[in-house]
Amino acid sequence: MKTLFKTVGAMLVCLILLLVVLSITGFGPHDRTPGLWLKGNVITTPVTDWSFTDKIPVVQLQTQAWYLLPHSVNINCYAYNGQMYFVSVYPTGPREAGMLM
Repeated sequence: MKTLFKTVGAMLVCLILLLVVLSITGFGPHDRTPGLWLKGNVITTPVTDWSFTDKIPVVQLQTQAWYLLPHSVNINCYAYNGQMYFVSVYPTGPREAGMLM
């Protein structure tokens, strides 16, 4: 029984250390693989002109998951009539071999 507690305790310590390292270094999304924390400057002022995104078709978006870890993804964005829109597409049907998403 002592061995079980030591093993579980060691696994929890390793998991906590891994999360601390990832929170410091980031672990952003890559292609279609989601990530955790994003690195960069947080902008708190309202944006009135989104035209700068015309040259940036893909942005990274971070949300907070119910299990208290951040969840970040790469997502397409478009500016239209002064508003920012995010596009999420999930194709129906089976995935074809060699098809890039």
